[in-house]
Amino acid sequence: MMPTLDDLAAEREAFIDNPGTDPDHDGICDEIGHDEDEDGRSLNARWFDHVLATFRKMARTGSITVHRRISVEDPDAFLSSIGNRPLGCSWSWDEESASCAYHPEANHEHEVLLTAQAPVTSVCWQDSMVQHFGHPHEREIVVEGMVREIVVTLEGRILARMEEAEA
Repeated sequence: MMPTLDDLAAEREAFIDNPGTDPDHDGICDEIGHDEDEDGRSLNARWFDHVLATFRKMARTGSITVHRRISVEDPDAFLSSIGNRPLGCSWSWDEESASCAYHPEANHEHEVLLTAQAPVTSVCWQDSMVQHFGHPHEREIVVEGMVREIVVTLEGRILARMEEAEA
């Protein structure tokens, strides 16, 4: 069973001292502001608390709407492959932050947007917190399990709707 948000909260002090990545303090300050006298540990603590509160708010309903943009060579071949392979674990809780730009070496001609419901039991909260420290602008949710109510969109046009698939 995946650790819960309460498990993540219990790791607060460890995350503040070592967030598992080099914190993007500039990005964090863009999100929550910065006091001139604030040291890195205090900023980490405020950011952890901010992100945890965001996660708790999103998780209240039992699932989170997540978005993943990927580039594909052939949209029809991609659609037929869903169910035969995982969709990927890196999703965003903010549609505007879902981007292919983070991996330009893998970009193909067509960019599809996947939107789905991720049950909170499919979310790896610890990895999601690490990603928020390293890349706050990505608003990443790491999903390691099933996603439901999947909508596949290409250039604003819905290509398919699916009940469930593995992230």
